[in-house]
Parts: sequence; structure tokens; C-alpha cells
Amino acid sequence: MQALALALLVFAQIPSGEGIVRARGLDQQGVRAFREGRFRDAIRFFTAARRLGGPSSEIWNIARCHQRLDEPEDAARALEGYLEQTDLMPSERAEATRELNELRRRPSQMAIDSDPAGASVTVDGKPAGSPTPVGLDVAPGPHRVRVEHPGHRVYEADVEARYGRAILVSAKLVSATSPAASEDAPPADVPSTMATHGLARRFLFSVEVGAFLPRLGDLDGHVRPGGALEARYVFNPASRVLVTGGLRFVALTYGGSKPSALCQQADDASSVELGGLATGAFAVRALPRLRVGAGVGLGVAGLVADASGPDASKASCAGSYGLTVLGRAAIEGSLSLTPGWRLLVSPLVFEAHPAWKGARENPPSTVDAGGLWWRLGATLGFAFDAK
Repeated sequence: MQALALALLVFAQIPSGEGIVRARGLDQQGVRAFREGRFRDAIRFFTAARRLGGPSSEIWNIARCHQRLDEPEDAARALEGYLEQTDLMPSERAEATRELNELRRRPSQMAIDSDPAGASVTVDGKPAGSPTPVGLDVAPGPHRVRVEHPGHRVYEADVEARYGRAILVSAKLVSATSPAASEDAPPADVPSTMATHGLARRFLFSVEVGAFLPRLGDLDGHVRPGGALEARYVFNPASRVLVTGGLRFVALTYGGSKPSALCQQADDASSVELGGLATGAFAVRALPRLRVGAGVGLGVAGLVADASGPDASKASCAGSYGLTVLGRAAIEGSLSLTPGWRLLVSPLVFEAHPAWKGARENPPSTVDAGGLWWRLGATLGFAFDAK
């Protein structure tokens, strides 16, 4: 209530104007609605007042209304917006920070039941204290729930506690001898589980496109498009830290730049590098739907070049390009969109290989493309998780 009074005080110090006069009237209506317990109406009034030039305290008032309505997520967003304002006094910023931290630290109630009942439960590896049905308080953040019953398959689910919201986990246990049993069957009441969002699936198939900035020995290149297809096998789909291995096929275009880095290629010719790599990666489930990790790869690459205009003056260069060793390292992230599909993002990709046998080198060329060829880039794509 003190904050609501503060809004009126601030208004009294603002020069008058048509917009400000209207905003002041809306603010007064918002204060009245708040005092009468009409918090939805108060939010509308405070929002309209802010749009007409009302002070930053309007955002604070909106956050208080959401708190009264038991809408901690909306209250937190309003407080975050309030803290972005540059005209706050230190005491106002401190109070808003404290309120926001209290919202984020709220514990949640978790209720776990099973069919059949009487199953043992562990949460984050610790016994829940009694067989199902069971209830307990959990701290904010991600949690792993494990439900076990003799003669039935183990049931696991990953949930996230946020803003004190209740969490319901309903484990339908199936017989260990049932041919239709699935150890990664999704729970009925928890949408953000490993099974629902692909974390318990064994195979991953992906397609990606990206842009790369190559350096060919001492010769700088231009940004080039590239793409990749990959198939991975998940060795431990039920774990929080996933380990995968697979095969990756990559393609990158060169060409259109002068001078050419290749002796057997005209300066205005083009070429496509094709490669195949064995890959390995790990990913940590940072959130129920989000994985972050890193991957490496090692394989070979070949060059398909347009040699329609060979440079005869560079006879000392090798006549064929052959194959070369190709290495790769990348930072990776993926976001589950549906039970089978994921959005893939690799914000940093590094690939390198020795120069082709047909690369120009000094002497006699004025272009030195010998040594290491490498490129930095980023990719975006989609993946499908399959069992």
C-alpha cells in the first residue's frame, strides 16, 4: 500500500500536461480498485497510466496486483521490468530486488502417487520418507523423481519447481514382464519429463545449415554457407548428462574469391568440400526442455572442384587434391519443441584440416594457402528423437 501512495506522490511532482493529467486520473482509479480488491481492474488502470507517461511506480503497482492474484510468474516479470528502469532510488531498487528474490525462492509442494500404490520414492536420490501416495516440499529448480515397486519397471520423471507452484506426479507403473511396458512412459500430470521431451530416446537424426568464415593458410576467405546431416546414438538416455556418438556428413562451399587458393582452379571457379566424421558429444539437461553441451569429431574430407581454368604457371603444385584429415569441435544447445522434435543451435563451431595437395604455396605463387585451413561458424537446425 505504501508503494501505491508513492505513485500519487510522484505524480504530484510531474509537470502537468494532457497525457499526464489522464495518467494521474487512471492511477487514482487503479489505487481505488486495488483497495477494493478488484486487482484485475487495477492492473488495467495502472497499465494504461504507464502508457500515458505515468512513473515507474506503475510497474511496481502492477507487480503487487499480480502477487495478490497469486500469479507469481507475472509478478516476477513485472518486477524484472521495474528493475530495468533507470530512475529508481536505491531504496526502491533494493526493495524490488528483495521481492523478486523471495518469489524465486518460494518452495513448491510436490504430490506423488502411483498405480499400484505403495511404491517407494526418491527425489534427487534421497528417499521421500514414505510409500506412495506421498507429499513433500521441494526447493526451486529441477528435480529427478524415481518411483519403484517390486515386479514393476522403474518410473523416472524430471520436473522443475518454480515460484512455489504445486507439482503433481502420477506414475502409472507397468509390469516388468509386460511386452508393452516402456521404461520411459511419460507421466500423466507432468508434461516436462524426460520421455515427453525426447530425453529418454535412443536415436537422434538432425539436419543443420550455417555460415562459416574460413582462413586458408595465410589467405582470408569470405563467409561461406555450409550444411550437415548427422545421426547419433544416445548411450544413457535416462541420465541427466547424456553421452552420444554418431556419424556426421558436412558440406562447405568455396569459390568466387580472387585469388584462388588452389593451383588447379581458376580464380573465379568454385568448389565444394565434402566430409564425413565420427562424432562424440555430451549434453547436460539445464532445464526440462533445454540441453547444453559440446561435441567433437574426427574424419576425412575431399574436395569437388571446378578445374575448368587451371593455372599453368603454377606447375609446381600437386595435380590432385585427394583426401585430408578433418577435425571439428562445437558448443551445442537444443530446445525440445514437441515430444519428437528439437531445435538445434551451435553458436560456435570450429573445423580444421591440412591444406589440400593442390594448394598454392610460396614460392613460386604470390598466394600462400599452405599450412592449416580452418574456419569458424555457427549453425541452426532441427533434430528428431527416435526410440
